[in-house]
Amino acid sequence: MKLLKNTRIESAMFGTHSKFIEGSISVTHHCMMVLDEDYDVVRALLVGTEILDFKEQMNTFL
Repeated sequence: MKLLKNTRIESAMFGTHSKFIEGSISVTHHCMMVLDEDYDVVRALLVGTEILDFKEQMNTFL
């Protein structure tokens, strides 16, 4: 993820290939995996940049 490019936080993205099948209707979710110790920092970055909105915050699985 570009947001984490200049950090030392490693992440893995899942579901990116489904975007080609989905087109522009945005019904599939993309998932990002980070280490447990980086979770709070990454979550704060995503909320702070409004990439993760309030509704998505409520649906986040821990």
